[in-house]
Amino acid sequence: MTPAELGTIEPLLNLLADKVAERVAARLGPPAPAATEDRLLTAKEAAEILGVTERWVYRRARSLPFARQLSKGVLRFSDAGIRAYVSGTGTKRAR
Repeated sequence: MTPAELGTIEPLLNLLADKVAERVAARLGPPAPAATEDRLLTAKEAAEILGVTERWVYRRARSLPFARQLSKGVLRFSDAGIRAYVSGTGTKRAR
């Protein structure tokens, strides 16, 4: 190809690239909403939300899908996980 021919093809390629990008974006749909922040709660805070005692939360921590062991002796509970669990959309932890 001569430089003159390349000069006429380049704008067409740019136009084609823009059209392809538009179609891909249309097929993918709107962008996903931004991820919400998740807070890690103490056993006391988790118990208040769940309507149970702290002791209940600690005793069942291994079977609760929203419990997180941060280190030895430090247990926290996902706020978003608790709310999903209470609403029935949370997952059950496999034993």
